[in-house]
Amino acid sequence: MRSAGTQKGMKIAVIGGGLMGLWPALDLAQAGASVAVFEAADAPRGASWAAAGMLAPLGEAIEGAGASAGLPAFGVYGLECWRQRAAVFARAGLDIGWRAKGSLLLGAPDAAAGLYAEWAQKAAGLGLEAHVLDGAALHRKAPHLAKNFKAGLWVPGEASVDPRLVLSALRAMFTAAGGVYQSGCAVTRLRIRGGKVCGVMLADGTAFDADSVIVAAGYESGAIEGVPVEPLIPVKGQMLALCVPPEGVPDAVIRAEGAYIVPRSGAPGRVIVGATSAPHCADSHIDPQVSEDLRSKAIAVLPDLAKAKVLSSWSGVRPRFADGRPRIGPCHGANAPQGLYVNAGHYRNGVLQAPASAQILSALIMGAADGPFAKDFYPPAC
Repeated sequence: MRSAGTQKGMKIAVIGGGLMGLWPALDLAQAGASVAVFEAADAPRGASWAAAGMLAPLGEAIEGAGASAGLPAFGVYGLECWRQRAAVFARAGLDIGWRAKGSLLLGAPDAAAGLYAEWAQKAAGLGLEAHVLDGAALHRKAPHLAKNFKAGLWVPGEASVDPRLVLSALRAMFTAAGGVYQSGCAVTRLRIRGGKVCGVMLADGTAFDADSVIVAAGYESGAIEGVPVEPLIPVKGQMLALCVPPEGVPDAVIRAEGAYIVPRSGAPGRVIVGATSAPHCADSHIDPQVSEDLRSKAIAVLPDLAKAKVLSSWSGVRPRFADGRPRIGPCHGANAPQGLYVNAGHYRNGVLQAPASAQILSALIMGAADGPFAKDFYPPAC
C-alpha cells in the first residue's frame, strides 16, 4: 500500500484542525505539497485543545491504557519525536510550553516500595530511566507533597507541553509553509471518482479538489459520508486550571491515583488538574461537582492546592476505537477509495503520539522509506 509519492503541487485536503490534522499537514506542506486544512469549529475546542499535555508513556503503560500490543513502545517513540520537534519549535522562536522536568508517579499513600520496583522494571523494559524514591528522597524531590506518601517513582525523561500553544505554533508554521487553514468549515462527505478520492464537499456546498484526503476529525471521523472506518467511541473528560503561589507549584508532572497535576511553563502558579473519563459521552457540560471532586483529589496529593483559586474548568472528548488502538495510514479494501488516509482514535495518548503519527502518515503519502511503526496501526480492511 505504498503511495506513488508526493509531487510538488500535489493537492491534499485534511479534515480536522487538531494535532492529528495540523501536524501531518505541516510536514506535507514543507515537503512541497499544496495542503488545505478544514476545521469545522470556528475556534479550536477539540481533544487537542482540551488536553493536559503530558508526555508520559510510562504512566499510560502502568495504568493499562497502553496495554494493547505495541502502544507502550509507540508512546516511548512519541516522546523521542517530541524531543526532536521541541528543538525545531525553539529554533523557530515558537513557545510550546515545553517542560522537560520529569514525572513523579504515585500509588496509594501507603503503597510499599515493592510496587514502585515493579513499575521501575516496566520502565526498564521500555528503555526508560526510572528511580524508586523512599519517603525521605520523595519529599526532598517534592517538598509540598502530602506527608502520608511513603514512596514514589521518579521518571526524569518524561515531559509536558501546553497543547494550546502547540496548536498555535503548528498553525503558524503551516501557514508560513504555504498551507491554507479554514476554520468554521465543515466537511460533509468525500468526493470519489473511479475508485479514488478526488476531493471533499463542504457544508456550504463548495467542492474542493484534492489528490489525497486525510481524515483527522477526532471522534467524528467515522461520521463523514464516504469514510469507511469503524465508529469511534467518544470519551468525555473534565479538567480544571488552578492558580497557586509559584513556590507551591511542583517542578514535575505528578501522577497519582484519581488525578494528575501538570504545571505550566510561562504561567507562574498555574497548574492543570485532570481528568475524568465518561465513555459514550460527547457533551460539553461542566459539572461543578465533578470539578470539586477533581480539586479534592488534587489537594489530597498537594495540600497547598487547598489555597488555590480555580481559574477555569472545561471538557474535551477523546476519540477511542473499540480496541483502544489508533488508526494511522491508508484505508484499504473493497470499500476504500484510493488516496484516503486516517489519523484518528488516539484516545488518551493523542498529544504524546501526535508527532510520531504525523511522521508515519506524511512518509506514507510522500512515498518515503518505512520508519518505525510504519504499518503497525493501519486501519483494518473495509
